[in-house]
Formats: sequence, C-alpha cells, structure tokens
Amino acid sequence: MKILIYGEGYFFAIAPQLKKSLEQLDCVVELFNWTSYLYTERGYNLRNRILNRLMMPAISAKINRDLIASVKNNKYDLVLVNNGWHLMGSTIDAVKKHARHVVLWSTDELYNKAFSSFVYPESYLRYDCVFCQRKHLFDFYRSKGLKKLAYLPLFYYPEHHPVILSDDDKKAWGSDIAFMGTWSKEREKMLDVLAGLDVRIWGGYWYKSSKEFKRRFAITNKIAWLEDMAKVVNSTKIIIDALTVGQHDQINMKNLQIPACGGALITTRTDAITELFEEGKEVICYDTYEELRGKCEYYLLHEDERRGIALNAHKKVVAGPNAIIDVAKTILEVVSALP
Repeated sequence: MKILIYGEGYFFAIAPQLKKSLEQLDCVVELFNWTSYLYTERGYNLRNRILNRLMMPAISAKINRDLIASVKNNKYDLVLVNNGWHLMGSTIDAVKKHARHVVLWSTDELYNKAFSSFVYPESYLRYDCVFCQRKHLFDFYRSKGLKKLAYLPLFYYPEHHPVILSDDDKKAWGSDIAFMGTWSKEREKMLDVLAGLDVRIWGGYWYKSSKEFKRRFAITNKIAWLEDMAKVVNSTKIIIDALTVGQHDQINMKNLQIPACGGALITTRTDAITELFEEGKEVICYDTYEELRGKCEYYLLHEDERRGIALNAHKKVVAGPNAIIDVAKTILEVVSALP
C-alpha cells in the first residue's frame, strides 16, 4: 500500500513514528511535513515566531495548495491526516479525487478550538473515516454529522522501555517525583500541593509560573521525549500525570508510556484508567490534590509496593497490543474494509 501521511515532521511527533511502523508492515510511506512551512523551522527566535503569527493565513493557504498538488502527482492508496491542522474541507474534497481513501486520525479533541485556530471542523465530514481514542464522545461526534468513526487506542513508542543508567545519569535526570508536561494554571496549582517534596518538572512554558512556584520547584525547560522520557522515568521514583480537562480526556499517552518505560505512575482516577489497570496493583490514582500528596508521601516510603506496581503495569502494557505498530495494523485493517 502506498501511503501519504500529513502531519508534523518533528522526530518526536506521531507522523514520523507512524511512518516507521507502517514501513515495517511493508507499506511505501511518504510524509507531508506541514511544519517545514513555518518560519520557526529556520530558527526558533522571536522574529520567526512573530512571522509565523503574522503570516499564518498565507502559510496555511500554501500548505493546502501544495498538499493537493502532491496528491495529484502521485497515486496514493491512502492519505492519512494526523490531526488535520490547516486543512480545509475543500482541500479534503480535492485530495479525495486523486487518492483511494482519505482518513483523519485525531489525537486532539475534535471540537476543542482552544488548541488551534487553524482547525476546520467542517473538514471532518469529508473524510472516509475518522479515527479517535475518545469513545465516550462518539455520540457527540455523530450528532455533529460524523458518520464513519473508528476507535484507535493510544500507544507507546519502541523507545519507551526500561533503561539502565549510571549514577551520574541518575543525578542528571532524576528526582523523587517528576512531572512531564507543558505549563498550565491548573497544573501549577496541582504541583504546588507537593511543595517541600523533591519534585522536578520537565516541559515548556513553565516560565509563566509564579515566582514563588519557581523557588519551590526544580524546573527543566526541556520536553522529555522518547529516549529522554525513559531516562527520566528510570531515574525517578514516582511519575505524576494529569489528564487535560479541556480535551475531555479519560486516558492519555503517558498512561501507557510511563509503564512501558518501567515507571510507577500516579494519575487522575477515571473509568478508562481503572478498566485498563488494577488500582493499587498496577496504577496509583487520585481524585483530589490532597490525595495526590498523600499518595506520593506513602509510596516514597513504601518502595517494595511502588516497585511492584511499576513492574505489574509494565508487564501488562508490553504484553498487550499497545505499541504504535499495533495502531498501524488497526489503521490498515479498518482502511482495507472501507468501500
């Protein structure tokens, strides 16, 4: 099968990782990297960030034109769009004239405009199929007119596995507790409850946090992707996770990635989490921030329990069809059944 993936070209993004998995399944895969059109690809500085903002309508228009031209000049069995930023409904119509199937795989909540002003929900109706992990929103999506929906679970990457680190590496990457994620007011409020504990934060935009918060916590302005995530996890006793309310999440990728790396995960309690993992044996959950602090304090003192939970979760995740190559197989199976 000849496939074109439309997505972000960053090495840690889904599109390049999915490309590798599909190639392992004997597909011929090309990547339409829309992020290469951004000025910040020439250097991430203030000037180029301003140019991105000012020129985004023109950038978006060129992305649409070039995607149509690319599909016209090639015979693709499948055009797989990841999240669909910048693509208009008319573009999807044009692409469908030259490709056998055009599908969308959105890891974002489809109708949450807060995550991009260049998402066009009217385009969703044009796809042959829309893949999504939020089964609990399928009825809502159908009420919006989406007819062909397919469940696609979340996953971990091959780079997410336990690693053995030197003492120096553990000092560089480790702490008692770690949080990996982008700053938000709610996340700052959550982590502030852990003041006084050995907490390290990895991610972007934490410069927006308060001066008092910065004094209380060690912040590393670096996103821990792929191998770096494994290094953080295997240098840290507890990894905290928080679901994104605005995305209506019941589960997220870290809920699979952290156990795949061999880490002890404390995360928001949801039905999806407790269906996947046995609470207290494979995952640690919390409802309130006070409960989060109490769980952290308890499991820092009870090492055998903590290690047992991490090991049980790791075994469950890696034994199941939870890797990105399993996602690739599901995509191909669903697409092969499309009319």
